[in-house]
Amino acid sequence: MSKKGGLLSKAEKKLFLNESLDYMKNTQERMMNENGFGKETNRYIFFPERNRFYMYDEKTNDVFFEARFQVIGTYAKKSETWRWGWSNRYVPNDLQKTALKIMEFGKVGGLKMLSMPKIRGENLGLLFTSIGMYLSKAKGYYKIPGGQGYPDVYIIFTKINKVTRKYDEIIKNDKNNKEAKSSKYKRVITKTLKKQKKKDEKTKKKPTKKETKKKKKEPKKKTSPIRKIKSKRVRPVLSTSGSMVNKMKSIFAKR
Repeated sequence: MSKKGGLLSKAEKKLFLNESLDYMKNTQERMMNENGFGKETNRYIFFPERNRFYMYDEKTNDVFFEARFQVIGTYAKKSETWRWGWSNRYVPNDLQKTALKIMEFGKVGGLKMLSMPKIRGENLGLLFTSIGMYLSKAKGYYKIPGGQGYPDVYIIFTKINKVTRKYDEIIKNDKNNKEAKSSKYKRVITKTLKKQKKKDEKTKKKPTKKETKKKKKEPKKKTSPIRKIKSKRVRPVLSTSGSMVNKMKSIFAKR
């Protein structure tokens, strides 16, 4: 056993890869036979944020297969580049667990290509997928074909179920889940804002004892006579000179 290049010798590495490929082949055949894979009318739909993969019949819209999955990696045909799930920022953390397990195994076993973020050259997607299946005892795999600039995505099924549902129901449930999640976070935000508002009201600057004492000592401002009159609603009295009074008397006398 070689320790310089890892725990596994060259012969042991080869044996491990062959075992992985055999496991993938046998498991995949069993899964396809038991779950009705292989029909021309079969289509798939998956939801990465919920870790759900579905297979359905396009003619009848009957969903017959449900699975939880992990992303092993992607292969871009244009650049001939393989990228592991753990090194792809578009892959949710929850779907990187098996890819991370492969990376760890590669470091310990001395399989350098298993711990490199990306590899250029020949597509080794099926080989890498078989390693992921063998290490996690997965139930099967699927290659989601790319196109229009998107790479092929290699996934493995960690848990599978036979189901009898309708395609429309799956879509409706996903929409409801998104709306429920959105409402949940809106409630959290509203609650947080209310708490913050209360906190702000409590922590508003209150006058200190010194400021209150000073305020009490300040003399009251004197109110002007005009303001006093206005506040009491007393009509102002006009003072008239004697000459003006005599003049007015003379005017009225003439009438």
